[in-house]
Amino acid sequence: MAPLMKPWLHTLGWRAVCAAKYRAATLSKERTYRQSLAAFSFLLDYIPGWKNAYLPGGLIQHQSFVPKESAEQVFRAQLEICAKAGLPSYLAVLKRHRPDPFLLSHGVDGYSLALDFKVTRANRTALWRLIRDLARPVADAGGRFYPAKDAALPRELYQATFRDGQLDHFRRLRRELDPQGLLTSSLAQRLLG
Repeated sequence: MAPLMKPWLHTLGWRAVCAAKYRAATLSKERTYRQSLAAFSFLLDYIPGWKNAYLPGGLIQHQSFVPKESAEQVFRAQLEICAKAGLPSYLAVLKRHRPDPFLLSHGVDGYSLALDFKVTRANRTALWRLIRDLARPVADAGGRFYPAKDAALPRELYQATFRDGQLDHFRRLRRELDPQGLLTSSLAQRLLG
């Protein structure tokens, strides 16, 4: 299925896909469309090997979680940043979220916007710069990031989203529970230092 997606990964292709999806929705006789939580949350998993459509360079997904009061303003700013940079996201997913009690959580009482970007040799440097530009308004608005989806998220902006001492608390726990520093990952080293 991924090879069938590849020819559509450009501006005109996605316009056609979106127009067809919109038209299909308007032809539906039912006003409400219900689907399972898994179907809603993992839409692309219905397409086997969908990530292969982004080869050879792959993709970066930047996902911002923003409090509901600031979401419209922040997401509008992010889309304007993408347009100004000439790096459109051909796949975007907007979702409603609730906060959770976890220490380094990305959960906020608000919305998330996930933007997928195709990585090419020609746009790689500009894309990394774009991610920094997209992250700034999120951090300024008290939002958060889902770091496992974002290889280009800068450490200082990730850390800036924890304003209530969560990182200090995490570091104390880490020193107490893992004094030799045996439990780590590349992600933790990149974002937490």
